[in-house]
Amino acid sequence: MVYDSDRERVILYGGWKGDYSSETWEWDGQSWSQLAILSPPGRYDHAMCYDSVHRRIVLYGGYGLNQAQGETWELRADSDIDGDGVLDQADNCPQLHNTNQEDSDFDGIGNDCDNCVSDSNPSQIDVDLDNFGDECDQCAGFNDDNDCDVDGVPDGCESDCNQNGIPDQCEQNWSDCNTNGLFDLCELQGNDCNANLIPDDCEPDADLDGVIDVCDNCLQAANPEQADSDGDGFGDACDNCRFFPNPAQENRDGDSAGDACDPCPDDPLKVDPGLCGCDVRDDANADADAHPDCIDNCPFIPNDDQEDCDFDFVGDVCERDCNFNSVPDDCESVTIECDCNSNGINDEIELPGNDCDGNSLLDQCQLCGDFDVDQDLDGQDFSTFLLAFGAHDGDINYLPCADYDADGAVTLVDYQSWLACYRAWTGSSVTGPPAPADLGDLNADGYVNGQDIQPFIETILWPSGAGFRDRIVADMNGSGAATSADAPHFVATLLNAAE
Repeated sequence: MVYDSDRERVILYGGWKGDYSSETWEWDGQSWSQLAILSPPGRYDHAMCYDSVHRRIVLYGGYGLNQAQGETWELRADSDIDGDGVLDQADNCPQLHNTNQEDSDFDGIGNDCDNCVSDSNPSQIDVDLDNFGDECDQCAGFNDDNDCDVDGVPDGCESDCNQNGIPDQCEQNWSDCNTNGLFDLCELQGNDCNANLIPDDCEPDADLDGVIDVCDNCLQAANPEQADSDGDGFGDACDNCRFFPNPAQENRDGDSAGDACDPCPDDPLKVDPGLCGCDVRDDANADADAHPDCIDNCPFIPNDDQEDCDFDFVGDVCERDCNFNSVPDDCESVTIECDCNSNGINDEIELPGNDCDGNSLLDQCQLCGDFDVDQDLDGQDFSTFLLAFGAHDGDINYLPCADYDADGAVTLVDYQSWLACYRAWTGSSVTGPPAPADLGDLNADGYVNGQDIQPFIETILWPSGAGFRDRIVADMNGSGAATSADAPHFVATLLNAAE
């Protein structure tokens, strides 16, 4: 602050108003008014004095633009440097001729010399010296004239992910494989698992789990977590031995378990020995009783009780009982000499080749078609025949006694033979077969349950494509054909079985 003794005015310049001030104010004894004159860059802590000899105000030093200032400035009361008829003290552009003194933003700086014509910035600060004041500079700190891609955004304000001073859009090898507007090289952080400088989301990912194929430990099974419990390079989602390292994934039998963890490596039907051990099916049950063949002491004749009076591991129903008193001959209290056909030859001599069910009774001495040897022919015997139908010698459900023509297969020819046996027993030459004991059990597991629903529906919808047994066990109402009319009876059987 200084006193102009010639004009009797107090002159105030600069100071700090949250920023370096370059305003010049004048006190005339009654009020303050801001002078619209060209001022030095804003500052504070400067020195001022009035030179009455030369009628001018002299300013020196101060602190501005974040540093100490060492220049000297003067303001003459009667000066008009630009010759526009407006004295410098009142001229809003004292260095530039502007008679009209237009000032659109009313910041005290005329339009002709204002570095922000539409934005008030009396300090005229221009950090990057590009002639655009910081107040209106769209890219302060950078030269606005540099715009390599001519998009109206100065280079200094464009993205430059590799910080090489060249905007990403102006790089020589610019690419944007995923069309997200970002330079590919800027997206590699955590997104380039194989380090080939291509973002992962631009590489193939067959299972769509977010892990590209070359880095995915399960190519065909989605597993974004990439869990690999045994560390063998195959993710848990596709590893055929999750807890046993087997990088080669060997699997000789082609089942769901690799050799390294398969107790039955050569049995494609088992990944556990189960009840019967490897290579023997647990569900093989030729007589459909409660015991699978591998532990059944009479595999071709139903015997849920597994009675074995002489403890020879052959069930009583499969033992010889030539006097038909339901006591095996070996368990009789007296020695039994059998000659069931009364031909004078002991039955034991005639048994080889004449005992299809292995019960030590001559076949011709048993009721034809009576597979359970209960001295009658009924639905249980028919069910036993149907379970063997279609089987060949060597199959688990092949029943020698049902192969009447001994051709090694149970066929329709054998069915006609069994039906002849049944008709002979009933005394009618035209009667049809009895209802099988396992009506509705389409999958032959011994139960009528939810697993039979699908095969039952397929049988009644497409009977021509169903098997012989399926058509018979699906004929719930005994009409002689599997049709939609059997459905209510099947549902009733299913519900009763569930109770």
